[in-house]
Amino acid sequence: MPDIRTQKDDGVTTRRRSRLIWWAELAAVLAAVLLIFIVLEDNAELRHLARSLNGQIATLQSEVTQRDIMISSLTSTAVRILTLTGRGTTPEARGRIFWDEGQRHWVVYVNNLPPAPAGQTYQLWFLPKGGKPAGIGVFNTGKNSSAEVQIDLPDNLGDLMSAGVSMEPAAGVPQPTGPFALTTVQ
Repeated sequence: MPDIRTQKDDGVTTRRRSRLIWWAELAAVLAAVLLIFIVLEDNAELRHLARSLNGQIATLQSEVTQRDIMISSLTSTAVRILTLTGRGTTPEARGRIFWDEGQRHWVVYVNNLPPAPAGQTYQLWFLPKGGKPAGIGVFNTGKNSSAEVQIDLPDNLGDLMSAGVSMEPAAGVPQPTGPFALTTVQ
């Protein structure tokens, strides 16, 4: 006849083993679920990073394309180059106007021209032969005392005699109110 205590101990031992196995399986399932959430979260972060990097790549490609177009237009034989020199209180200021006459477009680079004070700006002037100056744009230089300005010229300007830059009220004015800080070399 079998010993009842042994059977009882075996039943308790079997139940304890079953509980341990159940807890171990539960812990394994919970660990797997946690791992899935971590992987999914990492994937979401990686997807976000990839989208961000793709956006930056697209922006850089666009900038490179724009620069290539600008370099191509600036080096074209159809482009006329005008040199600006400093006058009056800004003798060290310099600039270049790259004038695509066919496209009626100016790309202006200015260096060593101090930023305009608050409430004022620099205004670029087209000075035609036998006519009044025409204000064609306003700009300000940065902390590095330089600026790049792109301007499409109106059709009604006539033949260019000279170009200049003067300091004017912030919104610009119809005619120059003060001396030129830069003018083209004649």
